[in-house]
Amino acid sequence: MEGVKNEKVVYKTRGILTKVGRAIAVDLADSNLPHDQGIKPHMTVVFSRERFTQEDIDELYSLEQQFRKSQGLQQDDNYSFFLENWGPRSKKIQGQLYNLCIYLRQHFTGNSTDERIPHVELNKVERKRK
Repeated sequence: MEGVKNEKVVYKTRGILTKVGRAIAVDLADSNLPHDQGIKPHMTVVFSRERFTQEDIDELYSLEQQFRKSQGLQQDDNYSFFLENWGPRSKKIQGQLYNLCIYLRQHFTGNSTDERIPHVELNKVERKRK
């Protein structure tokens, strides 16, 4: 199509770490992502079958601060990211937020990790009724 630009929409987030079930994730509620109502947009960083200890959580917070400084970001600066198509419900995350996720996974010394592609679910699952 002529005249159509394929520009990436850049989103911003403070990068606040939060517990989501048995995962530690980056809360993306402040990024204004287009998502279905009832979904709390987040990017899982690490997942565990066991509960995270306060020591684990403190370590991840400390690592996030180290990464922030290594990127020249101030405490109040946002991480930027953009989305790429991935699946019917989810989008791959790219940019600074992707780099944060990989950094945290590589440096976290806890007994759990997550090797999935950093992504965010934006759409609900359509369940078939019998």
